[in-house]
Amino acid sequence: MFCDLKVPPKYDHLANINEISSDDIAEKYDLYLSMDSASADRIGKYSTDFLKAENSVVIDHHPTNTLFGKINYVEPQSASCCEIIYDLIKILGVEIDSNIASALFGGIFSDTGGFCNGNTTPRSLAVASKIAEFCPNFKEITYSLFKKRSQKEFLLWKKSMADSTFVLNNKVCLSCIRKSTLVELGANEQDTSFIINVNGMVEGVLINIFICESDNNIYKVSFRSLPYIDVGSIAKNLGGGGHKNASGCSLVGGYKNILAKIFNECEKEINKWK
Repeated sequence: MFCDLKVPPKYDHLANINEISSDDIAEKYDLYLSMDSASADRIGKYSTDFLKAENSVVIDHHPTNTLFGKINYVEPQSASCCEIIYDLIKILGVEIDSNIASALFGGIFSDTGGFCNGNTTPRSLAVASKIAEFCPNFKEITYSLFKKRSQKEFLLWKKSMADSTFVLNNKVCLSCIRKSTLVELGANEQDTSFIINVNGMVEGVLINIFICESDNNIYKVSFRSLPYIDVGSIAKNLGGGGHKNASGCSLVGGYKNILAKIFNECEKEINKWK
């Protein structure tokens, strides 16, 4: 198991967490599988090995998936990749134990934003309920994923909230963390990943945007929106992707220039619903 970035502590509940490596791939494998990634760039430094692989399988649920595997099992109607995995292991006759259940429950809970995101379906709740029977620590998982925060994360959230602004006639709420703040707090991009999900939607706001400057003039942009606003389309137009109400992209350039691009796409989407 490989992950381009170090796995955050909030996933410590996962079994075999120490077997996930961030090292380069040093040998050739018969089969490569990508989970929950809409495009090859989302698997980071492993994309080259994956794309060169003789046998590769993509399992995903993002509507914007680029079908970059030799075999692509993509179900956009599923709220999470773990719902697809649940179906597969049932077909394969795999018995669900507490370790499998913890991973699947955590995945569904995360991808649905604690069952609050617009992609949540009755099936999401039904599958999570079935899995919870085998997952005695599901309360610990929900706490770890959505409640527990390190001091660095809290200070980053505090900073982003203090600097938040409303733009486009108060229809868009923007918050940002710059590289200098990350350096000051000894934090990294991963420490900001929760912010977009806890900001909530202020009354009257249609789109939430969170920007993290991960390196000089390199920005990771996250979007969240009300059900009828398609930020997936916005992200796709900016070179990214995701879901209708939860998506993201990466942009390179000066801060003012990337803001202009983002606001232009947001305005076009908002104008569709005036």
